[in-house]
Amino acid sequence: MTFSLVTLVKGRYQQLNNLLEAVSDSTRIPQEIIVVKMDDEAWQAPSNLNLHINVLKMSEQGLPLAKARNKGMAAATQENVVFLDIDCICSQTLFETLLSALSAQVVVSARARYLSHLPNHGNYARLFDKSVAHPKQQALPGNTAVCYKHFWSLVFAIRKTIFRRVGGFDEAFCGYGAEDTDFARRFDSAAISLIFIDDDILHQYHTKYSPPVNYTEDICANANLFKQKHGFFPMYGWLKTFEKMGLVAFSHDEEQVNFMRNATAKEKQACLSTSPY
Repeated sequence: MTFSLVTLVKGRYQQLNNLLEAVSDSTRIPQEIIVVKMDDEAWQAPSNLNLHINVLKMSEQGLPLAKARNKGMAAATQENVVFLDIDCICSQTLFETLLSALSAQVVVSARARYLSHLPNHGNYARLFDKSVAHPKQQALPGNTAVCYKHFWSLVFAIRKTIFRRVGGFDEAFCGYGAEDTDFARRFDSAAISLIFIDDDILHQYHTKYSPPVNYTEDICANANLFKQKHGFFPMYGWLKTFEKMGLVAFSHDEEQVNFMRNATAKEKQACLSTSPY
C-alpha cells in the first residue's frame, strides 16, 4: 500500500532531521514526504537518506497549523496519507502497522512514548529504552474504536477521500488549540471511527508550559470558535486555570471566554514543565 507522509516544521530542524532518519529506516517507505515550512529558516534536506522530499512554504506568519495541514494534504499524490508531528521518531514498523489498519471507515493513530531530551540522531532502537510511556495513552485499547476526543494530530493515517469529505482542518482556527478536536468531532459525525494501533512513536522533548500559557490568546480565540460550532468549550481545564491566573475571564453564563492579558515572565517560568509529557 503506497502512501504520502506530511509533516509541519517551524524552527525545529534537528527534530526534522531525526524524523527523516527514522523514516528512512522504516519497513515501508513513503512515496513522498511533504514538509510544510512555517518559517523562513534555511534548511537543506539530507542527501544521504534516499527519500523523495517536497518542501512547501507557508506565506502566513505565526502558527497556521490547520492551513498548513490542509496544504500538505492538497499536495499529497497518494490516497493514503500519514501525518507525523515534527517531534516524532517513528518505529521501524509504524507505517506498515498504520496502513494495515487503515480503511474508509477509520482514522488510525498510534501510541506515543516520551523522551526527556532532544537527541542528536533518529535511531529509534537506540532511543527506545530512554523513553517513557504516557499512562493515559497506554490505557487505550488497541485496534478498537475509541472516543474521538482521544484524537490529536501527533500521528495519524487517513484516506484522502475521507479527509476531503470531512472538509479537512477548519482554517478559521488560527494558532494553537482546538483544531484537532474540531476535526475529530467532524469525522466522528461522519461515522468515521478512531482506532489506535499497538505501535508507537518517540516524542522528542521540547520546552513546554503546563498549562500552555505561551498560547493563551490563541487558545481563548479557538475555544470560542469551537463553542460556537459545537456548543461546548474544549480545553476547559486549561481555560479555568487561565481564569484563576487572571489571564482570561468567562462571561457570567460561560457562553464566551475573554482574553485579558498574557502571562508575565514570572508566571511563565512557574508553568515551565520538565515532564517528558
